Amino acid sequence: MLNADGVRRSHTIALISWQGQWWCRDESFGVFALGCPVEAQPDRRRLNTKAETMLEKHAKMLIRAAMATPQPAPPTEMSSEQRIREVAVAARMIPFPTTIFWVKCGSRELPVAFFRPTARQIAVYEPLHGTCLAECSSRDDAKVVSLVASRLGYHVDAIHAEHTSPRGTLVASADLPHAVSQ
Repeated sequence: MLNADGVRRSHTIALISWQGQWWCRDESFGVFALGCPVEAQPDRRRLNTKAETMLEKHAKMLIRAAMATPQPAPPTEMSSEQRIREVAVAARMIPFPTTIFWVKCGSRELPVAFFRPTARQIAVYEPLHGTCLAECSSRDDAKVVSLVASRLGYHVDAIHAEHTSPRGTLVASADLPHAVSQ
């Protein structure tokens, strides 16, 4: 599917039948009717063409409706409590190992969630800006977070990872020279 940034990306649409009619379930735009009856031997090309046409109409309708509805302005400031709550919720939802970093900016510290969606990508979630995604070969996570925070306009004085995260696991190991008796 052609995206707003001009790049084509994979896009999933499921063709389903319900009450004798064909419907589509689109991953971005929800469910919509094709206006075609279910047949014993469906013509796949005709259904594909119809699905593309109806998807375009359905998407345009949703976009027009969204543009007509006044959208609240996004916040420009958040309290420390709001920030950590948002970052903690995001860290629990992200389906990859996630580390919360604290970015020291003057007298305040701002939490962000750092994760790697793939071996070659990094992502940083910051509540006021959303998620930044980039190709990156550096394995120094703290340095990467510091660079991203700087690009977001923060003056970074220091940075440190949180020792415990919402989904983290504490692993301890001891190299004992001899058996310990109880």
